[in-house]
Amino acid sequence: MTGAVRATAAIVALLMIVATAMAGGRPAISASAGDPLATVQAVQTRQALDRATAGASTTKEADPTSTPEEDPPVRWEAIGGGVEFSHYFETSGRGELYLLAEARNTNEYAVATPSLLVTLLDVDGNIVGETRPIALFPIIEPGQATPLQVWVNGVSPGSWASESVQVLGFGAGAATCSTGLDLRDLAESERSTTRLRVEGKVYNGGAEPVEGVLVWVAVYRNDGVYAGMANTGIQSTIPPGKSATFSVFGVPNNLPGLSRVGTAQGFTYRTFVTSTSGGVTRC
Repeated sequence: MTGAVRATAAIVALLMIVATAMAGGRPAISASAGDPLATVQAVQTRQALDRATAGASTTKEADPTSTPEEDPPVRWEAIGGGVEFSHYFETSGRGELYLLAEARNTNEYAVATPSLLVTLLDVDGNIVGETRPIALFPIIEPGQATPLQVWVNGVSPGSWASESVQVLGFGAGAATCSTGLDLRDLAESERSTTRLRVEGKVYNGGAEPVEGVLVWVAVYRNDGVYAGMANTGIQSTIPPGKSATFSVFGVPNNLPGLSRVGTAQGFTYRTFVTSTSGGVTRC
């Protein structure tokens, strides 16, 4: 066999092997022990085949039965009175189902936070569960939003097909949300992708003693979606001009919005303080 014929045969063999590999096969390549050129051709052919199929061998097709973890979709819905509502459900570190929501005031004046009822329905419209989210603030200032959150008891994740939101009332009316309390010397003493500890002092800058003080930390994912809240209470009455130290610790159990893959890589938070005197909550 001449050199030209051998080269032509090698090229034809290489093309057949590459075509077979691209079709899904990978034939064995053997060399004749008595033919050194065949051995060289076999090595060159294997190297070419490896280069031709390298990309295909490292590419994994998506499994059509698997569902990738994605951030829960959140959209705003007008519920009346110039207030918009957004919500989603998430499972906590203990496997408990939570409703995480926000109510946003689109008016140019403050409004009372609405009382809401969220009803869970199956595919046939039957009620399988209901819950009333608890708002952080009784008043929503113009252009601002208040977080709402509640543990949904007795309902399994994914056991319903749709939700309906009903406004039960808007409370006693708008008012100024002010206590004279101020948070000072705020510092993070612990932080990870799913937990946070914030410490500081509550200062009473008002003229009267303040009791029933709660310090809140509301956590938001980096895309701005509310992820959960943690709080701590101060049992003692804070006299005018005095302060009280506090420490708020948030973990996946009360920050369920940080437990999902893709959302726990970063978060921001806001701190608030409320007080209750005579059964009236002020913020």
